Amino acid sequence: MNQRPQILFQKLTYEGTFFVVLLVLSRLFLLFSIGYFFNGKNFSSDTKMLISLANEPMGILLGTSIHGQHPPLLGLFLSIFYIPIKLFFSDFYAFRLTLIIYEALSLFFLWKALLIVFQSVKNRIKIIMGFIFFPAGWITTVFMPQDEIVAMFYISVVLWLLFSNRYLWAILICSLGVVGAKIFLIIPLAGLILTIQERKLLTKILIGAMPIVIVYTVMLLLSINQDSATVMSFAPKAMFGINLWVLIFETFNLTSTDCRNYSSILALIGGLIPAIFLWIRFKAITKEEYFNNHDNSRATIMITMMSAMLLLVFSLFYHINPEYYTMILPLLLLSFKSGYLFYGIGIMVSAAWATNFFYGVNFAISTGIQNSSKSFFVKAYDAIFPFEPSFWHHFSLITCSLITIYYSYYAIMMIIDYTKKTPGPAADF
Repeated sequence: MNQRPQILFQKLTYEGTFFVVLLVLSRLFLLFSIGYFFNGKNFSSDTKMLISLANEPMGILLGTSIHGQHPPLLGLFLSIFYIPIKLFFSDFYAFRLTLIIYEALSLFFLWKALLIVFQSVKNRIKIIMGFIFFPAGWITTVFMPQDEIVAMFYISVVLWLLFSNRYLWAILICSLGVVGAKIFLIIPLAGLILTIQERKLLTKILIGAMPIVIVYTVMLLLSINQDSATVMSFAPKAMFGINLWVLIFETFNLTSTDCRNYSSILALIGGLIPAIFLWIRFKAITKEEYFNNHDNSRATIMITMMSAMLLLVFSLFYHINPEYYTMILPLLLLSFKSGYLFYGIGIMVSAAWATNFFYGVNFAISTGIQNSSKSFFVKAYDAIFPFEPSFWHHFSLITCSLITIYYSYYAIMMIIDYTKKTPGPAADF
């Protein structure tokens, strides 16, 4: 009896287990270190808001939550792990442990996708190390916990499904992500519906729309007598963003509502451009050429399309937070896995979080509002950085914006290059 398949399976099992354990141990070390330093007290208003959602799983769906700008099922997906963990830990630890679980699950599905893409262990290790140690993950999970980790989980599952040729399942899971994690996932969902050619367009639209229509219909019926905020009425201040809209807002004295209205149109149009390019290409070739194309090549360029779509949205929409880059980290790692582009991901997400840090310090100093946690960050800034925090805020904001624009451009060039190639195994990105 041939033992090689069994031995290979055991090696791969050990490899995947090692990666997940490494991530969990690194996050637990950071968690208990931060918990000890801050006495187990949450220092972010966002964290407190998300904990309230986890404590009220159906609040948004029923219209009883004041945080209706979030997807209707986000509280439910957070509560799945949070409520049992809360029986043994305080809110500070329970919520962060919840996100660590989602991050570990994201890593698991990313690793499963990498098994299909890469024969080389070295390539898999490189991408997994980027996932674990780039600041996108550990900051968003442990230090400044945000719900984008849940969206990253959905995206990781979609990646694995695409490489496994389960295209309709990829559409369905992406649609669930729209109602359960982040409304931004509706952009790559539209891209998948346009570019997946294995089924009729009507079938794809029905599968993609089904979770969204069902959930929002139920939400409308259950909350018809409630006066709660919704994602459509949500207009956060433009100064909270991390892209060039902050400078436009400051220079031209626009209102946040103006920025939202203008940027929404730009982001919607710009975000769909990569999918339209690819859709035109796939419609131009014969069915035989399409299906003869290397599966990994087709899945990879669709993932690059999703990266381009979301990066364009991040460049064009006025309200973008640093944690949004965490959401798309698996996409970025698979789209830009070579040379300087791979390490540039770390610079881009670092600049995003630096923008947030310098804004917070500048706000604390200018307003004089400094609790114990803000005071700590102000003291850390004074000890390390010269010049006013407003200078570094604008510097990091411009850096993050320009890198994001460059990656958007590069991803679009990859797609255009693909449209010029004759489909086949050689067209492997």
